[in-house]
Amino acid sequence: MTEPVQKITVFAANGPDSDAISAVVCTLDNVKLNRRDMTLSKANGTAHALAASGEMILFRTSGESEQDEVAVRELCRNAGPDVRVVAISDPDLQLAAARKLLQAGVADVLPMPVTKKDLTECLERLRAPVAAVAPLALQRGKIITVAQARGGIGGTTVAVNLADALRGEAGLLRRNVVKKVALVDLDLQFGGIASFLDIEANDSLCRMAKDEIIPDATFLSQAMVATKGGLSVITAPTEFVPMESLTSEQVEALLEQLTLQFDYVVVDLPRTLVQWVQSVLNMSDRLYLITDSSVPAIRQSKRLIDAYSEESPRLPIDIIVNFEAKPIFKGRHHVQAAKLLERELRHWLPLDPKATREALDRGVPLSVAASRSALTKAIKKLAVEVIDEKTTAKTDPMKREATQGSDAIFKSIQSS
Repeated sequence: MTEPVQKITVFAANGPDSDAISAVVCTLDNVKLNRRDMTLSKANGTAHALAASGEMILFRTSGESEQDEVAVRELCRNAGPDVRVVAISDPDLQLAAARKLLQAGVADVLPMPVTKKDLTECLERLRAPVAAVAPLALQRGKIITVAQARGGIGGTTVAVNLADALRGEAGLLRRNVVKKVALVDLDLQFGGIASFLDIEANDSLCRMAKDEIIPDATFLSQAMVATKGGLSVITAPTEFVPMESLTSEQVEALLEQLTLQFDYVVVDLPRTLVQWVQSVLNMSDRLYLITDSSVPAIRQSKRLIDAYSEESPRLPIDIIVNFEAKPIFKGRHHVQAAKLLERELRHWLPLDPKATREALDRGVPLSVAASRSALTKAIKKLAVEVIDEKTTAKTDPMKREATQGSDAIFKSIQSS
């Protein structure tokens, strides 16, 4: 069976660079070249149309132009999550600059002068079937981030009980734990997970910030606090810590270590938008934004969605409407809210103050305090969806690319 022709468009304003890149593309089998002697940022809607049609885009960049990052973000936002954009940069490109391009949405970064081998391996990686994925890549945990539109909306309650539900306990007296789950409280100043679960707060995050520690496996073993039910938790510090005291590098290293040791990592995000929050978003597999259906909360949700999407255009963001059971017929305000947010209101958590209060007073998850409550069942349903998504990602090569791409790219940059 003949392999389908791959269409590749090259954007390069510099003539010699455009000639060199185009010449290499022409040496590839089953490839059709579309050459554009201009920068990606000046292509406007042309690049969007090409990406939407399935063409792969190569563009020449210095790696220091913010216009390139903006152009890639817009491209990914308008052309969809499956767009394939590859940056071709100077050979001495700094890792920080490469990271910005990857965060903007590029699928790979290749050095000049680009070779036939470089492009061939890049195409193979982007089209690789599941069988070609390294076994270790499949073992990385999934990061689920929980954010809240306003204070008192129940974000921590959702994070704690979603983490508990993801453990998949089964069998007599819930003794058979199927999955390993970590819960991380990154609300450094007002995080309340330790109180929710009646555990002693650990000041490891404070020490990490003050001593400028890049966390490794040893640090993680000292930072984790285990609940009686077996949930592993990194708590917020007992003392107030400036939100800016952590760095993106520290947060990325922390989450990376967690994904190597746990099947799921649930992150309780602060409402403050600091620099390292972008790193959490970029590494997350999904973000749940907790809100209610009131006008102020919906408007704030819209602001947060715009901010999160600007930094991480490929991050799936789902809305959870808290304190309200899913209506049989949605009201007019529900329809207007979904239209404003440009998202379906798929997830609903009913108000159950009695069960919530019982869990808080006992310092246990809802599954222990009120296993039959409607709220507990709704959160378990949410967890089942997360588990099903991870299973699908293991068998879907398009979804696996996003999870394995960054590691391979960073290794190639560091070795060059």
